[in-house]
Formats: sequence, structure tokens, C-alpha cells
Amino acid sequence: MDKTQAYSETLATLRRDLLEAETRVRQLREAIGVIERLVDPQAGFFDAVGLDQLSRQRKSPSRNGLSGLTMIDAALKVLAGAGRPMHIMDMVREMRERGFKYDNSDGALRASLTGSIERKSEFQRVAPATYGLTVWTTTAEKKAGAAE
Repeated sequence: MDKTQAYSETLATLRRDLLEAETRVRQLREAIGVIERLVDPQAGFFDAVGLDQLSRQRKSPSRNGLSGLTMIDAALKVLAGAGRPMHIMDMVREMRERGFKYDNSDGALRASLTGSIERKSEFQRVAPATYGLTVWTTTAEKKAGAAE
């Protein structure tokens, strides 16, 4: 193997490693963003993380209310509260029960939510029409790496 070929292979390896590192950095930034949104008192996520109950009560008359949240923020809060992946129909039902307002039918909400979730990196599809939070996978991978 001549020097030029060796350099080319080394360069290809370094580029692949850089791409993997950039992907990991993006995943970590997304996970940080999800957690920041979950603990941001202004966003109304007190129930998801169990923060200051007095502030939570001042924020919304409903303890677990989703009224006033965006569809994505409501889905994040429902999943964070469940602590496990959920089927889209169960998420819609939970969102409605907790006061999320959407002018159209549950079917339209389900379709809109599915489309939005598919475009957001905070969510991960774990089975057909079943989604969890990406941060759960990141945390599980971190724990698995620490155990090795």
C-alpha cells in the first residue's frame, strides 16, 4: 500500500468518525432540548417532572391540564408522564381527557399528531403507530455503555 492510498483510507475513516460524532452531538442536543422543555416552568410541564406544586397550581386550574399547549408539547407531556411509549390512539385519548383542545375529530387529531411526531426528533417510533421519547433511548444507551 502506498502513502497516497494509506492517506486516503485514513481520511475516509476520519470523515466517517466525524459524521458519527456530529450525529451523536445532534442527538444529545435534541435530548437536552426535550429535557429543557419538560422542566421549563413557563411551558407548564410541572407534572412531567414533579416541580413546585404551588407554581403548577397558579399556572393552570387543572392539575394535569394540557389546555393552551401546542399539540407537540401536549404529546411530550403525556409521554413524559406515562414514562413509556404509547400508541397514537392512547395519546390522543389521554390528551383529550386532560383538556387538550383541538377543533376537529379525534381522527383528524390523530392524523395531524402522527404527521407532526414523524417530523420531530424528540419522538422515536418504536412500533407501528407507537412512539416514545428519543431521550429514553439516549439514556438507555448511556446506561448500557456505563455497564460495559
